[in-house]
This record gives sequence, C-alpha cells and structure tokens, in this order.
Amino acid sequence: MTERQFFDNLRKMGYAVKFGKDISVRPPGKERFVRLARNFGETYTLEGIRQRILRQQHPERPLPELPGKVKRRKMRGSFQNAKKVTGFRALYFHYCYLLGFFQKKGTEKQPQNRKKLHFLLREDLLKLDSLTAEIRLLARYRIDTSEQLFSCRESLEERVDRLLTERAGLNRAARKVGADSTEIRQRKQEIGKELAVLRKEVKLCGNIAARSQQMKENLQMQKEKQSEPVKKERSVREK
Repeated sequence: MTERQFFDNLRKMGYAVKFGKDISVRPPGKERFVRLARNFGETYTLEGIRQRILRQQHPERPLPELPGKVKRRKMRGSFQNAKKVTGFRALYFHYCYLLGFFQKKGTEKQPQNRKKLHFLLREDLLKLDSLTAEIRLLARYRIDTSEQLFSCRESLEERVDRLLTERAGLNRAARKVGADSTEIRQRKQEIGKELAVLRKEVKLCGNIAARSQQMKENLQMQKEKQSEPVKKERSVREK
C-alpha cells in the first residue's frame, strides 16, 4: 500500500482528511475533526505514518524502552543463525566489500589490490560518495526488493507533490494580504529544505535501480575473471 492509497482508503471508509502541520481526520457522522498527532502521539504525524507504510512488509518493531529502565530477556537461537539481509542491501554490501570499503572484524583495513578487480569495478572505486548515499537510503527505508524500491520512490514523489501544492497555497495566501507573514515565510523555508531532501532521495531511488543491474553484471565478470587462472591451469595439466 502506498501513501496515496492509504488516505484514499480512509476517504472511501467515510473519513474526511485535512492536511496541515497536523493531519486532521473527521470520522463518519461526526461534526468535528480530530488532530491525530496532538491526540495520539508522534507515530500519527505524517512522517510517522509514512515510515510505517514503508515498513509494511516488515514486522512492526516494539517502541524503544524509556531511558533508565533496563529489562533483561532470554533470547533463543544464535547470531550466526540470525536472518541476514538480502536483495539490494546484500548486493551493495557485497559489492562494497569487494571494493575494499569494509574490512573483516579484528583486522586492519588493507588497500585493495586493484589488479585483481575487473576494470569496471575499479572505476566504481571513484564513486564512494554515491555508493554510500545509496546504501544509507536502502538502510533507512529497509529496501530489499524492486517492489519496495518503486513503492518508496512513489511515496517520495507523492510527498513532493503534496509539498508543492502546500507551497502554492502559501503563495496564494501571501498575495491576498500583499506580503509574506513571518509564519508563511518560515513554513516556505521548511518546505524548501524538505523538498531538497526528498528530490535527492527520489534521484537516489532511480540510481539504485540502474546501478544494481550494472553491479550484477560487474560481479559476474569479476567471477569469470577469477576463474580464468583455474581454467588455464587445468588446460596446462591436461596437455
């Protein structure tokens, strides 16, 4: 379910929804709107709802314990058998490990031997900042599959559209009074900063979709390159 589908479903159920600094909802048959965040907490802010929609395919995590209260629990199983990351995150971690961005625990980081890498992988050594930004986005939204990636991008684009609509409304309100009030100017600045972040994340989603396919091809070529000495050795032995 996307963010737009979530609010469309609320309206189909008879709820009236208004957006502002806080989301206001009027239940069917009621006269007054209820402000969600004011009455139900931060998890019902627009950002809180977005995060839960993006995590809908993952089990809901419990709220963090309040500081000062320490609870001990017995855990079953082992960390060795714990569920590992898959999909995009696993692909990026493995790729960056081959490039030498990570090191094994308990060892000092060694410079990568570029001669052992395929030339396409060596080119990606110059793209550390881009790879880091993409990994952080995958981790932030817990994206592993193409479906989750496209859903995240759609949700981000919807947020951009909503902010642009809000900013246009603020501009109209400012023209009516002949000048921007302090509150309007402050909100427009907040919207501008949020739009910059969201547009960057939308672009990152597109970059991930394109780069992940290239990564798979590069890894396959790297695998073939590593197998070449073995093939040559076998052919010499056979002669």
